[in-house]
Amino acid sequence: MRDLNNPYQRRATRDVLQSLLAAEAFFPSDPLWILSGWISDIPIIDNSAGDFLDVDAQWPLAMVSLSSVLRTIVRKGGSLNFILRDAEHNHSFIERMRSLQAEFPIQIRIISEPDFHEKSILGRDFELSGSMNFTYRGLEANDENLILRTDRATISERRITLERRWQEKFRDTT
Repeated sequence: MRDLNNPYQRRATRDVLQSLLAAEAFFPSDPLWILSGWISDIPIIDNSAGDFLDVDAQWPLAMVSLSSVLRTIVRKGGSLNFILRDAEHNHSFIERMRSLQAEFPIQIRIISEPDFHEKSILGRDFELSGSMNFTYRGLEANDENLILRTDRATISERRITLERRWQEKFRDTT
């Protein structure tokens, strides 16, 4: 387990998030859960030096957006479960994901809830959760606290809890 506190550890927070998402793009979880009150298509992986071309040779030699990383994940056989707040701010990101969902209908599930406020990204062997939304302000401006968990039992229990909690809503959206 690791605690990250912005603004003091902003670089560490970026590095952890970049590493987790690059690993997901290389070897996708099934599914990767993304839960957020607010979300934007933020630049998330710094590929300006070509360090991540082995993950996806189609990524530009520049910052790679969250939606591009998620596209790579589903293209490589992973799946995505989104639980997001139904808010105006999120609509453009949700529309991007709906376009991707049209290409990969089985691999992407999206629920939009009016009062949803949880913030977490949960993969096969990690959970990064805390106060940070997946937005520019969450990553670059606000004081945030995140906890990275890698304990297998905790991660497995969390995955089961989320699936049980949201399975009926996912059925209603298909």
